[in-house]
Amino acid sequence: MMKMNRTKRAKTCAVAGVLIFCWSLAGMAQQSAQREKPNVVVIILDQLRASRLHCYGNARDTSPNIDRLAERGVRFSHYYTVASWTSPSFSSLHTSLYASRHGVTLFWHPGMPLINKDVPMLAPDFKYHGYYTAAFVNNGLAGKQLTGRGFDEYHEGYAHAAINITQRVGGRGDLLRASTTADEVSDWLSKHRSQTFFLYVHFMAPH
Repeated sequence: MMKMNRTKRAKTCAVAGVLIFCWSLAGMAQQSAQREKPNVVVIILDQLRASRLHCYGNARDTSPNIDRLAERGVRFSHYYTVASWTSPSFSSLHTSLYASRHGVTLFWHPGMPLINKDVPMLAPDFKYHGYYTAAFVNNGLAGKQLTGRGFDEYHEGYAHAAINITQRVGGRGDLLRASTTADEVSDWLSKHRSQTFFLYVHFMAPH
């Protein structure tokens, strides 16, 4: 496996680009104002390099929507992953623990150890505090078997995990397209606009 130095790892955002923000939509403003708790959306752009985004210094206008979000929110200048591959990294995202603590330390595939059952995770905490929890995930190596605990809904566009890091598992390519997932998420938001929710969306692109 090719090693990356610390500086390069920070600039590439390693395994995932993560955008975490309180979600607000036109037409939901009045309902949101009446809520004590905001809706929360986590969006994963799998393997997105920070250097490809205009708001992180790319001279090209590559990311106008993300740029607008960065202007309105908080943009982190230093972001480090705990591992250079999918399963340990996303297990840490869902637990706030190093891989040595949550138990997923290898290139995970079905049958290998899951996150330790006594380790607190993101979705169950939101659910405990009264949120409806839903996920749309397009990477089986960070899919339902690994990160599904505590979600009321879990939609997988790519449910099968590869046996090793060189393997590509066949399946319906349309289920991996960001546009397909975005349409599904948009429909979901329309149906759940009256609820207080935590929504987790993991796009496979630009992996």
